[in-house]
Amino acid sequence: MKKILLGLFALSAMAVASEGTNIYLRAGLDPYGRFKEVKHENVNITKSSRKNLGYELSVEATQNVTPNFDFGLGLGYEDHGRPKAAKNGDQEFGKLPRFRSIPLYVTAKYDIPVESKWNPYFKVDLGYSFNMKNKKTINYKEQEWKTSYKNGMYWGAGIGIEYENVVADLMYKMNYGKVRIKNETTGNSSSPKINYGRIALSVGYRFNF
Repeated sequence: MKKILLGLFALSAMAVASEGTNIYLRAGLDPYGRFKEVKHENVNITKSSRKNLGYELSVEATQNVTPNFDFGLGLGYEDHGRPKAAKNGDQEFGKLPRFRSIPLYVTAKYDIPVESKWNPYFKVDLGYSFNMKNKKTINYKEQEWKTSYKNGMYWGAGIGIEYENVVADLMYKMNYGKVRIKNETTGNSSSPKINYGRIALSVGYRFNF
C-alpha cells in the first residue's frame, strides 16, 4: 500500500512539472447507499441498508489531452459506513465493522462545449478498491465468528459543472469487495460479496499549471 501511495505521489509531482496539468481536490457525501446482503451458513448477516452516513475525499492529477478532454490518475479515501445487522428470528447478528476503501483509479473528464462561464462535463472513473480489512470478532448464538474485508474493483460515472475552477459532481459509484466470515466453532468459512453502490455528491477545486 505504501508503494502505491508513493508511486501516485511521484506521478502527481511529475505531472505538475508539465504544461496542461490539473490537480483536483474533492470532498463529498453519499446520502443514499446500498450494500449487497450477506449470508453465511444460511444465516442472514446484514441488510442492504446502512447504519452511517458515507463520505469521501479524493485527489486527482490529469493532463489536457485536448482542449475539452482530461485524462489522469486519482486516489481517494472513502468511508461507506457499516451495513445494518440482519435479524434471524428474534436475534440480531452482530454488526460488521465500517466498510472503508482507498480506490486507486484512472479518470477521464469531458467538458461539454458551451458558451458560458458554467461549464458542464461528463466524468468516469475506473480502478481498484483497496478495502481496509477492519477485522472484528462477533459472538452469535454462543458461537464466535471472525470477519474481515477483501479488495475488489471500483468504478464511477456521472456529470458535473465547473465555475471559475470550482467543480461539483453528481456520480453513481460502485465499490466491489468481499467479507471473509469464519465460524471459529465449526471451522467453516466463506467470502460472500459485499458490494456497495451509491449516489455521491462532491465539490472541489481545480488547480491548473
